[in-house]
Amino acid sequence: MTLPYTLRLICLLAVVTGALHAALQGALAANARRVTRRLRGWPARQRERVLLLVQMGPPVAALLFAGAFCAPEYLRHEANHATEGVSWACLTAACAALVWFGATAASGMRVWLRTVRLTRACRRAATVVRRHAGIPVLAVSESEAVLALAGVRRPVILVSQALLGSDGLDEAALQVALDHERVHALRRDNWKLLALQFVPRLPGSDWLEQWQIAADCAADDDAAQGDVERRLLLAETLVRVARGAGPRRPPVLCTALTSGEAGLQERVERLMGDRAEARGTSGATIAAMAMIAAAALAAALSASPWIYGVCERILHLG
Repeated sequence: MTLPYTLRLICLLAVVTGALHAALQGALAANARRVTRRLRGWPARQRERVLLLVQMGPPVAALLFAGAFCAPEYLRHEANHATEGVSWACLTAACAALVWFGATAASGMRVWLRTVRLTRACRRAATVVRRHAGIPVLAVSESEAVLALAGVRRPVILVSQALLGSDGLDEAALQVALDHERVHALRRDNWKLLALQFVPRLPGSDWLEQWQIAADCAADDDAAQGDVERRLLLAETLVRVARGAGPRRPPVLCTALTSGEAGLQERVERLMGDRAEARGTSGATIAAMAMIAAAALAAALSASPWIYGVCERILHLG
């Protein structure tokens, strides 16, 4: 099929980005057990940062490679600005990549819009019972146990009436639970969750769930403040809220006090236990290693004369 110059470039970028992203995700999936085993025992905050990098790294690397290397080389060396034949294999791969990324973007937008509608409705209908570290705490008329930080730009803490009544949480338990949600707000975990909604994933990937568990564990540690009584109180509150929680609802940008069953068990065991976590690699060290690797790759690729040849082969696959 013959395509003009601009469409050939779009087709090339779509194939390169989609193929590289899928390859990196496949490599991570193949080493998922090794990565998980290596991270086991790391401090929760460092584990959360690494799991965020694991998910954001492939699409960022794929986009940078396509935009910073393939596109400039093709623009520099391609002399034919008229129509040119492109193979059906390349077109099929480009369409598949565009559909994959487009469907993920549409799903992320739906989650974001659903969150906006939820927070606006709660602000209109719910009652502000207090402010916790400047964050409005809204009492929602839910019979089920709900305690979560919802929203991105102007987040609110939603607490169901079932937890605020005489049969609900006492003041100490409510305070430590609100501290947990305050940590999520300070760390901008809902912003991170929004970004992760736009990352295309291969089927069967559970990196997002692992990141949510790590973020909850890190928030537990910060809320407990190293105090044994607060840790035990938070563990008890987790179990109590989880027992009263209802069925799962459509996803929104929300960091709830209780997560999945597997994550809840891990969190309670961590709070109840007194085992010390191994010292992981610092965030600065991880960032420095990633920058060195990226700089080395960029230098190698910029000195390679074969990038334009690879681009031409991609456009004429088969």
